[in-house]
Amino acid sequence: MPTAPSGEKEPLAKAFFSLPLLAVLVLGFLFWYTSINIDRDLKTIVSRPQPASELYTTDQIFADVAALPPSQLQAEGKRKEAAEAATTMVTEHPYDVPSLMAAGNVLCQNPDKSVAAEGFRLLRRSLYLAPQSRWVRINLARQLNAAKRYEEAESQYVILFEVATGAWLQPHYELAQLYMDEKQFDKAAEQLHYALQIDTKRGMSYRQIAVATAASASADQQDSDSFDEFKKGVVFEQNVERGPLQRCPGEVEALVVLNDKDPAKALAKVQDQIKASPDDGDLQIEAVQLMLACNKLDDAKTALDNLEKNDKDDPDVYLTRAQLLLMQNNETGAKAAFNQAIKLLREGS
Repeated sequence: MPTAPSGEKEPLAKAFFSLPLLAVLVLGFLFWYTSINIDRDLKTIVSRPQPASELYTTDQIFADVAALPPSQLQAEGKRKEAAEAATTMVTEHPYDVPSLMAAGNVLCQNPDKSVAAEGFRLLRRSLYLAPQSRWVRINLARQLNAAKRYEEAESQYVILFEVATGAWLQPHYELAQLYMDEKQFDKAAEQLHYALQIDTKRGMSYRQIAVATAASASADQQDSDSFDEFKKGVVFEQNVERGPLQRCPGEVEALVVLNDKDPAKALAKVQDQIKASPDDGDLQIEAVQLMLACNKLDDAKTALDNLEKNDKDDPDVYLTRAQLLLMQNNETGAKAAFNQAIKLLREGS
């Protein structure tokens, strides 16, 4: 049998080890190696908590946040321990939204600017993980508002109106209060009218519209119409046909909801917080509002008398006294307290 000349074997070898074939082999190896790594990375990513835009759709998240150690320690006035617990918790649970909220809420209240900045960074991370949750966003807005970062807070409230489904009173109330703090009384009244359109029997809407309208008027204008509107709001809140929660002053309704819808339980918790922070005037006003909700009118009067001794220039003290006096059928005294509150608001603008 004839054999091929030995010189003919060389082209076959060259064909086997040609550059195109080597390129195919190298690409095949790279594809195999990359697919293994992609699979491994996917397993790692899937094992992490994913963005929770579809989660946290109820206000239960606030109860969850309040139950966490940093929140509880802060409520007890143990600020140093609360900050330490917050730092530990986010290290252990960097992707857990309630943990981020609780830690952020504690840290952003710290007087150290760098610590406060870290707190707001954590709150923004919670929002990044749950961008469609109205509750996560309003939590950030509230903390920005409390820190007097009004423009940033306002932008979050505006986004809330865009992303929230259905009518929602709370952001309108809170944005209105922001405008009141900024002495933008007309804008406050506008937000409160939006709230009134949502619920025409909401006493707080009438009361706060009355305050915003009266404060925006010139000092020589009469306040009779505004006071009548304020009185109308108190009457709505005292309507016995409504449930206990609806009869609560709107300013403390959220606190009552967090405490099993029990005003007495909410009052006890706020009073414990006052023991830890006795100079916190806002907490003391909340306590008085809860006393009104519990119909503890004598206790409310005593607390208001003490508040007025310490701060005669706080409009909220006089507005709350006007509520109390109307509940006691003292319309003359209530109108005097209302007018004094409006005077203070105008002087502060």
